[in-house]
Amino acid sequence: MGNDKVRVKDKTSLLINWGHWFCVFNGFLAVLIASRYVIAMGSPTDFIGWLYLLTTGLSHFIFLAFIVYVVVIFPITLLLPFSTILRGTAAVISTLALSLLMFDVAVFNEYGVHLNPFSLSVASSDLPSLLEGPKPIFLPLAILVLELVAANWLWKRIRPIQKKNMGMKVVTFVGACFVLSHGIHIWADAYNVNSVTRQDPMFPLSYPATAQQLFKDYGVATNPNDSQAQASQLLNYPLTPMQCQPQQLHNITLVIVDNWRSDLVSVDSMPNYSRFANNNHQWLNHYSGGPSVQSGLFSILYGLQGSYQEALESDLQAPLLTQVTKTLGYQNHYWSSGHSEQNFNYAFADISKHIVDEQKNLAENDIVIVTNYLQQQHPSTAQFNIIRLSGLSSYDVPAGQVGIAAVEAPSGYNTAKKVLFNQYRQALFALDKQLQRIIDAEPNSTLIITGINGMLFTVNSYDHEHDLSPESLAVPLAWSKGSDVKNTFPQFSSHHSVVPTLMSKLLKCNNPSSDYSSGGDLFDQDSKPWWFAGNRHNFAIYQNNKITVIDRHGRFETLDYQFNPIEQELDAPQLIKMMREGKRFYRN
Repeated sequence: MGNDKVRVKDKTSLLINWGHWFCVFNGFLAVLIASRYVIAMGSPTDFIGWLYLLTTGLSHFIFLAFIVYVVVIFPITLLLPFSTILRGTAAVISTLALSLLMFDVAVFNEYGVHLNPFSLSVASSDLPSLLEGPKPIFLPLAILVLELVAANWLWKRIRPIQKKNMGMKVVTFVGACFVLSHGIHIWADAYNVNSVTRQDPMFPLSYPATAQQLFKDYGVATNPNDSQAQASQLLNYPLTPMQCQPQQLHNITLVIVDNWRSDLVSVDSMPNYSRFANNNHQWLNHYSGGPSVQSGLFSILYGLQGSYQEALESDLQAPLLTQVTKTLGYQNHYWSSGHSEQNFNYAFADISKHIVDEQKNLAENDIVIVTNYLQQQHPSTAQFNIIRLSGLSSYDVPAGQVGIAAVEAPSGYNTAKKVLFNQYRQALFALDKQLQRIIDAEPNSTLIITGINGMLFTVNSYDHEHDLSPESLAVPLAWSKGSDVKNTFPQFSSHHSVVPTLMSKLLKCNNPSSDYSSGGDLFDQDSKPWWFAGNRHNFAIYQNNKITVIDRHGRFETLDYQFNPIEQELDAPQLIKMMREGKRFYRN
């Protein structure tokens, strides 16, 4: 009786040891399948990027294989310690897991996101496209055969393998890869090393360690070195060379305002802007491409969905708009206080920057910015000026300003929001005076005035940066009419259409907007059926009658334009178009 227990215990121990090696085999097999993620996203271009890719790939997928073993196969080993049953069951389970990984690769290659509730809902409507050809049938069968062969081969040789004591060496190697990969990422995140951090979304269920906030708390400098920044050319941007042949270069002034809500613009709060908008072209339902300053600024300058922001940062590529104006002979200038522009310097490579040192009062900074702009020399060379005003972002007004009368705040506002509401109106009034100075100085230029992003009345910066409601996205847009008849456009429009409109109307570029932008012509009365706001981690799809908000975990919710939840099915065809638009400019 005692010998039987010893034999059962020995056999169970042998099966557990076999399971560990079978887990390692499947980890390496998963690494081979995961190489298609690298093909889809693009390989690193430097040593540190490759070192991180190899160490994180090996440790991540062997760890995932170990999780599958512990959760599923190990309990079967204890309940049914029979080698034949265990080998067959483990082979089937591993085949299913690897087939799921292959499906995730297909979804990532097609849409640029991993499997989650949202992408799975969309992919279920697009299965014929994702699973076309014989591969979906052939590959799982081939993997099953390989799993059975490997399971039997390992079982027959498990005792000799056990005697070589190789297990600890493998554990040490994988553990070292795990520690090294997370260490590299902590350093890369702190110093903005793009060749490493751009790999963050590459692998499923990957959550690399970060310490940037910890470094900031302890005062450790984390500014990136220029020597570490290397362009990797992930995108084909534009798809074809630009063909622009303007007969005459006209001065262009683009005024962009932080945190400018369109629903609070009125004759009382902004009389000068209201007069300008009413006498020229204005868009009544215009939206930014993101709730934060950076995402909104990106959508204005590039005309692309926020899903491309990390790739363009990695490529260190300036906006096509400023590349073209520079090539045509424009002098490009950017006037700003430099407020909240960290990690965005690559966007201003082709622009002369005129930065006002930040003061406590950003409204007073705005006065200095406009004064400096108005005092510039006006050479015969055509000018493309971008003027950024930031006073609204902190509800600032200049010292000594005589404001406007307070009004009753919307119902439902708490005390704090009521205070912010009226303070914001005072800041609008201050902004309006600076806009009038620019309007008066630009009678012969093409003048475009718009907001970078909206404003959510909250003291929580996280809410403000990530809220995707109309309050955070709806912004004013007015465009000087020149010799045209003034127009009011009620249809939905977005920042993605500003660049292609400038390119086609003023710079006379013959390329279709699809060569370089996610938008179209602002003057086209046919509204696009959807548009994108946010970045690749948190985003919203705005459609004419609903908003679909998706978070970084793939959880999604459908809401109306008052941001109240509604019961509607996902519009899969339109969402598939949006997701493919987010992959269209990638090289692979």
